[in-house]
Amino acid sequence: MNYKEITHTVENERRKAKRININVTIQLKSIDPEHPASSVEINVTDISTTGMAFRSDYPFELGTYYNATIVLDNKETIQTLIEVIRANKNDDSVLYGCRFIGITQEEQFKISVYQIVAENCILLETS
Repeated sequence: MNYKEITHTVENERRKAKRININVTIQLKSIDPEHPASSVEINVTDISTTGMAFRSDYPFELGTYYNATIVLDNKETIQTLIEVIRANKNDDSVLYGCRFIGITQEEQFKISVYQIVAENCILLETS
């Protein structure tokens, strides 16, 4: 196991919820009263019951809040408020991490079901 794999494993162990890769494009709508109509298109890269990661060229500020409506591959819709809490610059974009604020148990359940189905599909494909 090399350093990168060890670091990745340690980071995963710190998480409160398991993440699963996803490829969805959604719109985030600002809740800032000075820019109420502004929305930004982002590419969600992974999701868990407590948050998600996304790529964007837009310069999000840490600690900012947005309304998000996420439509999963199984057509389930998740509506929640997000807080941008992390930013990692890559070659041509930035990978942002955010946490869900006030997400309902029902919405978390939808994500959990999506994760289980996606994991089972991956297992079927590899066997």
